[in-house]
Amino acid sequence: MRVVAAISDITGVENELGPRRGNWKTFKGQVRQKWGKLTDDDLDVIEGKRTELSGRLQERYGYAKDEAEKNIDTWLNTVN
Repeated sequence: MRVVAAISDITGVENELGPRRGNWKTFKGQVRQKWGKLTDDDLDVIEGKRTELSGRLQERYGYAKDEAEKNIDTWLNTVN
């Protein structure tokens, strides 16, 4: 499965992590491998939404917002 870095939502903001939110169940294992501090509840809330992942990374890892976004971008480039 090719992972798309982001897909524009209806507001035009790039927010989704996978090619479709329906593939989140498959994709979230990769997220869990990268960020092991994320709980099952975190992953359920994230549900493929980049903004939620960024927020959870800020909470669990103490990242600043820009640091969380950079980590997500770097990681997405490695899984594409």
